[in-house]
Amino acid sequence: MVQTPAQKKNSLLPLPSDLKDRIEKIVNKVGTDCKDYIKKLIAAVDKNDKYSDDALKLFDRVNGEGGFQLKNITSKYAGQADINGGNRVVYLRPKSPYGNSRLDEHSTNGYAVAVLNELMHHARKDGVYEDRSLGKAAFKLLTPAEQSKYPLPDPHNVDKNSSYFHSLFNLHCHSLTGE
Repeated sequence: MVQTPAQKKNSLLPLPSDLKDRIEKIVNKVGTDCKDYIKKLIAAVDKNDKYSDDALKLFDRVNGEGGFQLKNITSKYAGQADINGGNRVVYLRPKSPYGNSRLDEHSTNGYAVAVLNELMHHARKDGVYEDRSLGKAAFKLLTPAEQSKYPLPDPHNVDKNSSYFHSLFNLHCHSLTGE
């Protein structure tokens, strides 16, 4: 059945029931260094305040607390790590279905990529790692030539620090169905 434009606008692509499996596939994707990069990244942020550098353990932690929820996020980002009522939560910007299985699958994998990005914030034992802290850690992992190419942004610009960290992270951990 073909949806009318009004029906499409009012429907949302649900979070996949196999979200954890999709994240595991991203972390272990052949040809990437995602799993190793996460370990290096979290070690570079703060060895003493980390909860874990295992993405699946971080997934279980959030899933056992506030979980993963679709929410109209006011920022331009696909996801947001937060603590709500003492529980860790990841909010995701809802996506509308295209009605094309290939495009919908790509969007569903986009949810998994966004969750994986936000789990890095929840790697901290207490509280969450801010984008600036994660960006500084990512910067430390760059070669000197890469550091010249990708200098750290102004520490007071929250949006630029978020874009900086997440763009570097996505070079190592990216979608199963394309970039």
